[in-house]
Amino acid sequence: MNICFLCTRYPGYGGIENVTTVLANYLTSKHNIFITSLMEQDKDVLLKKLYKGIIVKHVDEKIFIKFLQDNKIDVIIFQDSFCEETYNLAELAYKKLKIRIISVCHNTPNAFLKLLRFNTFHIQQICLKNILKVILYPYRKFNCKKNISIWQKKIINISYKYITFTDEFKNQIIKITHCSENKIVVINNPNIYDSIPFIQRKEKKVLFVGRFDEQKGIFLLLKIWKKIQYKIPDWKLILVGDGELKKKIEKYINKNHLQSISLVGYKQNCSEYYEKASILCMTSIFEGWGLVLCEAMSYSLVPFLFESYSAAKIITDNGNAGILIKPFKINKYANNLVSIIENDVKLEKYRKNAHSFVSNFDISKIGLQYQKLIESIK
Repeated sequence: MNICFLCTRYPGYGGIENVTTVLANYLTSKHNIFITSLMEQDKDVLLKKLYKGIIVKHVDEKIFIKFLQDNKIDVIIFQDSFCEETYNLAELAYKKLKIRIISVCHNTPNAFLKLLRFNTFHIQQICLKNILKVILYPYRKFNCKKNISIWQKKIINISYKYITFTDEFKNQIIKITHCSENKIVVINNPNIYDSIPFIQRKEKKVLFVGRFDEQKGIFLLLKIWKKIQYKIPDWKLILVGDGELKKKIEKYINKNHLQSISLVGYKQNCSEYYEKASILCMTSIFEGWGLVLCEAMSYSLVPFLFESYSAAKIITDNGNAGILIKPFKINKYANNLVSIIENDVKLEKYRKNAHSFVSNFDISKIGLQYQKLIESIK
């Protein structure tokens, strides 16, 4: 078959782009693979990761349909179901060419509702603005749910199948859209790293990797570190990333006299940090999958995270391969973090469990599920 991945950006350093590369390389053994996108990033560097024979094309509405026709595309894998501009291309292909579209939901289906709830009720200070947020929450919640429903129904209407990462996400989409259960397929995201041997020697470092934005909940992590920094004086917190909240983060660190924290900026390759750190801390308000967890587990780190989205339980084997904390209990998070750090035996056990369990998400296993789905298309 001729299969075309449709992305908002490709190549790029984000999770969707990395997953697209891994899946495209896997599927190229049996199919002709094409990747289209609206924008690109560091093409000369990133395209080296793709196998030979995979064609990458920067497109817009004017040339997209012609590209699909010229290359006799049978299936589109629509990789960004939260971007309206990319959706417009998928809808165009569906209406004009009747191409089968496999859409992928790379986030929590009701992500915006989760963020609204968090920003309304996890109030930093009592003021008129925040009081109004609480008073107006029912109205804002109603509108938010309505908009989510409208959008998800649009995705369903053009999709042959709609991939999501967990059964809970599947049930959310069915509830939101009232679509047929058969329309939704549950396939986990693949780990983007190849098998890495267990790393014995580690340093006393806690790692955060991610964007500095609201979704990642980084101020929750800073509050946690404030509570425990003097209990674990030999340990350091390394923040790998960049984003819109960087200046506010630096201000918070200085204002609260936080110690042993390093902001190292955005890194194209985080391997050197994964290799040294012992623990990964995630404090996200919501996620779709959380590739950073699998990346860290590949490098023998223990993942700590809030159970704020359903894939958290799957990736950590219900807490056997990582530490799950009820959202957003920062005291419990802090206490559990100190408990693990002070118990070498427990830390080693979780590191080994994490490293072993992440093999469940190898591309050889996840790619096979994609292959079977594609073969089911008639």
